[in-house]
Amino acid sequence: STGSLSLDELNLVLGVLPIDFQYVDEHDRVRFYSEGHRIFPRSPGVIGRKVQNCHPPASVHKVQQILDAFRAGEKDAAEFWIEMQGKFLHIRYFSGRDEAGAYRGVVETVQDVTGIRALQGQRRGHDAEEVRHVVGAGRVEAEEGRRRLGEDRHERGERHQPGAGP
Repeated sequence: STGSLSLDELNLVLGVLPIDFQYVDEHDRVRFYSEGHRIFPRSPGVIGRKVQNCHPPASVHKVQQILDAFRAGEKDAAEFWIEMQGKFLHIRYFSGRDEAGAYRGVVETVQDVTGIRALQGQRRGHDAEEVRHVVGAGRVEAEEGRRRLGEDRHERGERHQPGAGP
């Protein structure tokens, strides 16, 4: 990692990302989960609980296999995907290791990739009709002023100059 973040900044970053994020320590205890874009609901009561008790009974054996493989050093990542309630969910597990290579826990991410799977062709940043940015806890808001400025330039026949704004 490069740079540093305060705890507030880290929580902001994790809350804005459209990913359900959870950290489980080397003792299989849930230590953290993000709150921004929850796909699978969590309550503060899961903190400190064994992760095996946070999954549906039908998937506990698979979770245990992943944890055992990470702990043994046989794998460092596992992923699968499911369709649920009209969403296509990508679920990934990443083993966390310290500088000496010792297993320190697992990061679990869940992302709704339904929209990503539907993408076609290309959309480059400079091709976008509107410049959008993320505000607060994941709300997306259009920057109408920048778009209008770009339209005004276009109407006047001006070309966009790199580094000169929209």
